[in-house]
Amino acid sequence: MERKTTQIIRRVIGDVNIFDLIGDVEGDWIEGIKSYMESYIKQFNLKNVILNIESVNKVGKNKVHDILQLLSIPKKSALYFDSPEIMKQFIHGYKHQNIKLCNSVNDILKIFGKDMLEKNKLIEFSERRKNVRLKTALFAKMEFNDKNDKIITTECIVTNLSKDGMFAEYLDNKSSLEIENLDYFKNLNLKITMQNIDPMVEKPVIIKGHILRIEFSGTQTGIAIQFDQK
Repeated sequence: MERKTTQIIRRVIGDVNIFDLIGDVEGDWIEGIKSYMESYIKQFNLKNVILNIESVNKVGKNKVHDILQLLSIPKKSALYFDSPEIMKQFIHGYKHQNIKLCNSVNDILKIFGKDMLEKNKLIEFSERRKNVRLKTALFAKMEFNDKNDKIITTECIVTNLSKDGMFAEYLDNKSSLEIENLDYFKNLNLKITMQNIDPMVEKPVIIKGHILRIEFSGTQTGIAIQFDQK
């Protein structure tokens, strides 16, 4: 399918709603984006909202603030960006005290934390009896070699963890695409560098594993991973 110049996509991680803006945010598209977001935020009384502008190419000068004003409605809201220049164009002249500006997954986790837990995601059916649920979401990096032996690194949010494996989801579109485009994941060897579950311990946990499955829930990408036994 041919991608339109501008798109808005809604997805959910835990209790957090993410609105992805893609392409050029200008002209008549701004009113359409505003109407789409407003209908969800008000109708469903959304408490946690992220506006993801990492895939925005260009920002118009008029009425963009109408979109930002919607972020003052939820209890928690954040603007997630990749390009500082695009972010500055987006918020230019807008008083955004209630909107957190984030350019990393870690920044997002500091704000939303437990709100991003996936309460119903299981690593595999047999995990239901023994799975120990996280009390907070964790940041992780995964490294693997592609078909050309190039090292690929993706950043994800661990939303479910047990002693045998984990379920992780993707916030940023770039990392998500790296996973979505895999057609050989069953044989991948993963190196996972994960934030320690103990907040008092700064040293990350490094563990090896492999992908059990890639899961698509609407437009949200997640992966179930089994840890390799020592």
